[in-house]
Amino acid sequence: MVTKRRSVKRPLRGGITPAAIEAFRKLVEAEDRCTCPPIDWSGKYWERPPDCPACETWWAQNSILCDELRLQIWEVRAVEHPGARSPYPEGSYAHKRWRPNLGAQARYCALAEAAGIDPAYCDA
Repeated sequence: MVTKRRSVKRPLRGGITPAAIEAFRKLVEAEDRCTCPPIDWSGKYWERPPDCPACETWWAQNSILCDELRLQIWEVRAVEHPGARSPYPEGSYAHKRWRPNLGAQARYCALAEAAGIDPAYCDA
């Protein structure tokens, strides 16, 4: 017997709280202010400088979002922009294995809508 699994659109576990909306707004603002240099994959990419202040803010707000949305401990990123692309060099093993985080993208769209940010890039 073969079962066909279907994706079920369920509401977020923790619900979208005012604190989650505020954290999401700050996270989106921090994304726009990032000053980190691009990763030099041909050099010593593991010796990157520390995160810029905007990235530190992004991770702090991501942590708040994870708590507010009651995400599981393995769900490290609360949200992912729906237009996200692989950060790895094309043709590399990591690039071939990279997949978008559809759950995090759905949370991004739900939070964007709740925060009044135009989610035109999200599926309706």
